[in-house]
Amino acid sequence: MLLTRRLLARVAERMTSALSSVEEPEERVRVMLDTIFVDPRRNRDFYLAYTALIGEAARNARFNELNTTFRSIMNAAYADLVRAGEQIFVFDSVEEAAMGVRALIDGFFLQWLEEPDWSARHGHYRDACERAILRADA
Repeated sequence: MLLTRRLLARVAERMTSALSSVEEPEERVRVMLDTIFVDPRRNRDFYLAYTALIGEAARNARFNELNTTFRSIMNAAYADLVRAGEQIFVFDSVEEAAMGVRALIDGFFLQWLEEPDWSARHGHYRDACERAILRADA
């Protein structure tokens, strides 16, 4: 569990660090996605572990605490992205818009995991995710 906690912390730190120096909202989306869609193998390993964590968190309070912490960190990062992009995003609630961004990213990753040729399709899913986020509330 300690290893999982460190991995999740590294993911959150990497994204926060990458976004800290970017001002333009559309570029922030691109940088965020480049940070998240690292490479096919690392993303596959992470999302397989993350989906296992979600399954465990639904049944075990210790894992639920870990998942809740990671979810809070990521939702806060997505909320910052939404706030910075008020001119490209239309929303009633920052929290709901951040949940929508997260749902798109996680949804694209889950669909990507199902691809037989997941390595070759990685870039396609990253680009499709970018288009979906930039059009989500336009």
